Formats: sequence, structure tokens, C-alpha cells
Amino acid sequence: MSRLIVVDFDGTITERDTLDEMCRIYAPEAWAAAENDLQTRTMTLREVIAAEFAPIRGDHDTIVAETVDRARVRAGFAEFVHAAEDAGDRVVVVSSGFESVIRPILEREGLDHLEVVAHDVRFTPEGGIVDFRHGEPCPVCGEECKRSVVDSMRDGREVAYIGDGYSDRCAAQAADIRFARRSLASYLDGEGVGYSSFDDFTTVREELLGPGAA
Repeated sequence: MSRLIVVDFDGTITERDTLDEMCRIYAPEAWAAAENDLQTRTMTLREVIAAEFAPIRGDHDTIVAETVDRARVRAGFAEFVHAAEDAGDRVVVVSSGFESVIRPILEREGLDHLEVVAHDVRFTPEGGIVDFRHGEPCPVCGEECKRSVVDSMRDGREVAYIGDGYSDRCAAQAADIRFARRSLASYLDGEGVGYSSFDDFTTVREELLGPGAA
């Protein structure tokens, strides 16, 4: 039976987190304060994202184009996607980032066909307005996290989850196979949850699909 392969975007598909990068460039003080609130758990992830992007003022198309131009995709991602699809697996990008940024980057890589489940944003002279995807509060973490999105797509299949950060924690724990880096890896270590580490998608492809997968 085919697998469901769920891939985070920022810091996973991309080498750097486009959300963090936008905030550091356009609203550094708000970004630092909101990140602190997230770590101390005084705000939910959605509240943090809204607070970080509200102060970013400017032309929407310009900010998005600059962000897309700076983004670099992690080595081997396109090859991994094609190999997984050739094997009959379903690859879905599930992100706490913004579709208006994600789509052009995937298109640039020749992967505009991929399913994307993400938030979105609209930048205006008055500030950034985040359009959050619909989600139900998770019975495990209490937030509207990625777990419910993944569970709705599972359809009895084995799930492989690939991620790197805070927003990936709950969904990764619910998966059957995990690939993790950065803070997600540290979190799973602390929880005693198994995973494979990765720096590029060549590693993921060889371990998940086999060394002969092309």
C-alpha cells in the first residue's frame, strides 16, 4: 500500500526558515518578542505568527518576491519527490508558512503540482494580515496543529513525517516514520521518540525509498 509522506516547508524543504527571515528583516523587534512568548508558552503558535507579521508593512508583491528570491531549496528535494511519486506514494507539503511564498518556490523547482496545506498572508501599508487554514483544536496538544491535517489524509496508510521545528512536534509524534533536524530532533530526543536525522533529501530518499530509488 502506498504511503503518505508529509513534508514541512520552512527549514525543511528550504535551507532557511522563510518566516523567520521575513520577520528578522521587516519586523525584528516583534519577531524576537513573539518567539520568546512561544518558548515560554504564553502564546499559541497561531498567536505568535499573527503577532510577528502584523507589524510588517509594505507592498505585498514586493515582500513576497524578495522572500522567494532569497529562498534556497535543500539539496535533493525534487529528486526525492519524483522517486516517491514513482513508488506510488502521496507527497504533501503541510506548513505553518504562507502559500503565496511556498507556491512560487515549488514552481521554480518544477514541483508546482504538489499538494500544499498552509496558511497565507496579505501585506498592506497598514500591516500583515494572516489567513489561517481551518483546523480543529488537537486533543493532544490543544492547538490547531498539523496532526489533524495529517490524520485527515492518512486513510489507513503508513505516514512518514519530515520536519524541523516547533510546529512539527505533534504531527511527527503521530507518524509511523520520522525524519527530523534542528529543534524537532531535540524535542523528539527529549520525548524518547525515534527518528532519522537528515541534512538533505538524498539521505531521506535513500533511507525511505531505498538506495536504488531515482
